[in-house]
Amino acid sequence: MLRSLLVASVLCLLCSCKSTPHETVQLGPVSAEHWPETDAAGNLLHCYLLGKESNGPVRICGDGSPAPDRKSYLLEAAVPKPGKFTEDVGEPLPAGWYLLRAISANKADAWSLGRLGDHQWLGNGKALLGINTDKRGTSTVRLLDPEARVERSFDVPLATSEGYVTVVAPDEAGLLLIQKVGVDLLILVRAPLTNPSVETLLVQPAISAGARKLWARGKEARAHHRPFKCDAILLSNISWKGDEPYFEDGRLGPFTPLDEAAQ
Repeated sequence: MLRSLLVASVLCLLCSCKSTPHETVQLGPVSAEHWPETDAAGNLLHCYLLGKESNGPVRICGDGSPAPDRKSYLLEAAVPKPGKFTEDVGEPLPAGWYLLRAISANKADAWSLGRLGDHQWLGNGKALLGINTDKRGTSTVRLLDPEARVERSFDVPLATSEGYVTVVAPDEAGLLLIQKVGVDLLILVRAPLTNPSVETLLVQPAISAGARKLWARGKEARAHHRPFKCDAILLSNISWKGDEPYFEDGRLGPFTPLDEAAQ
């Protein structure tokens, strides 16, 4: 009996027996089979098979979280080391950001977003804001509609550093993007959920009351050759009147429409 079991085990290894059914997990609205794998550095990496029985299954590895309304799932994908997942299921999607949605009960969609940068959900999951800055100093503001699978993007020149802090107006009438380091450039997005438009403000040499007060906050840092950083105290002094931002009760604008700023 023991000999028979040993022979069967050896035959199973030689024939690359398929693994037992994998745990089914929920990625927001999407059901998936889960494989624990590792990346090139040996760290745990979660791999998933979505829409297994469909004509377009999705193979993807990485970590993410559901949108606030749980109608989509934002995942940052990575590439695993060759293992059971690649052997049994196939090669996963390339590294990058993806929005996963259920098309039907048995089929899923993976929308490739590429590089996303700083990002946050708006409108309880109605839109996803992303912003990143390239080496040329151009910041791209992206507004993505997961349900319609539509993207609006705006290229903003003149960025002196990468990374923004987002301040959202009441009722999300507007968004103010403030550079984390330097606080030189402000980007205002009006009506981000309906009909977005982008305007910019160079804090120096702007002469509005709010801009002068904001620039004065960095006087000590600049005097000691330290970077002026956007912090919680600075953010606490931002207020709104409709879609117009204020700093210490002084209006920051007027802002310049993006098409005029690029001229």
